[in-house]
Amino acid sequence: MRLEQLQYFVRIVECHSFNKASQKLHITQPALTNAVKALEEELGVLLLVRGKHGVVPTSWGVRVYEDCRELLKELNAKIAAWKALGAEEEEGGTVPLVAIPSACNYLVEGLLPRIRDELKNIDIVLHEATFYEFYDFLRGGRAHVGVTALIDEERERELARYRGMGFAGDALLEDEYRVFLSSEHPLALKEELAPEDCGKLEFATYSNQYNRPDSIFSSAARQMRVTGCHYLNSRESIMQVIAQNRAAGLFLHRMTRNNWYVRNGLICAKAVRGLRLLPSRHYLMYLEDGLNTPERRVADFIRQHYAG
Repeated sequence: MRLEQLQYFVRIVECHSFNKASQKLHITQPALTNAVKALEEELGVLLLVRGKHGVVPTSWGVRVYEDCRELLKELNAKIAAWKALGAEEEEGGTVPLVAIPSACNYLVEGLLPRIRDELKNIDIVLHEATFYEFYDFLRGGRAHVGVTALIDEERERELARYRGMGFAGDALLEDEYRVFLSSEHPLALKEELAPEDCGKLEFATYSNQYNRPDSIFSSAARQMRVTGCHYLNSRESIMQVIAQNRAAGLFLHRMTRNNWYVRNGLICAKAVRGLRLLPSRHYLMYLEDGLNTPERRVADFIRQHYAG
C-alpha cells in the first residue's frame, strides 16, 4: 500500500468522479483506476460504486475515506510538528477521548482538526462507544474525557450517575432528534413530515449483541407511532441503508450534520410537525479531580469551541 493510493482515493470520493479527480491530481484516469483497484484488492473489500450521483463510497468506503482523511491530516500535522522541533511548548502527550457514534463524526469533521492545529503536541486517540458503552468506558478508566448526549427527560438521573463515579458534566449545546431519509424518497420533497408519515416508514436503528433495541429510539418511535423497524449493529450500516432508500433513521440533528452522506446531499433530515423529538443536550464528561495537563487542555478546548 502506498501513500499516493490513499490520496487518490480521498480525491475520487470528494470529486464523485474518476475523471475530475484525475484532472486535479494531474495523472491519467487509467493510472488512477488501477491504483484504486490495487487498494481494493489489498484490503479485500469494494470501496467505490457508480450510482446516480456519480462515484460514491460503499459503507466500507466511507469508513476508509474518513480514516484516510484523518491519516493524511495527521501526517501533515506531524510534518509541521517536526519542522517546529525545538520550539518551547506546553506539556503534551496522548489523550484518549471517547464519544458516542454521532459525536465521533461531529468531532472528526469539525473539532479534532482544530485541536491538532492548535494543540500540536497532543495526540488524540478517539474511541467510539454506544450510549450504553460510554458509561462503562469511563468507569473502567479507559478515558477520562468524553462527549455524549443526554435527552432532557433523563438528564438529571444520568448526570447523578456520572457524579457518583467522580465525573462532572458540562452542557455544550442543545439538539434534538430528526428523521433522516434518502434524498430520493418521495417524502424528502416535504419541508417537514407529518406524524402519520412516520408511521408508514420502515426505520433502521441500533441493537447490541443481545439484539436489544435502542431505548432512545423506542421512546421516539412511540411518539411517531412507528410500526416497522429492523436493527443493525453500526451507524455506518444504518447510514448506508438510508442512502439506498431502504429505510429511514433517527439521529441527533446537529451531531449528524457533518456526516458524509448528509454533506453530499444523499441523505436529508426532516422535523416532524408538532413534535419535538427527544430534546437533548451534548455533554462534555470529564474526571472532576485527576485530569493530567494534556487531558485538561483537551477538555478546555472542547468546552470553548464545540458549539462553534
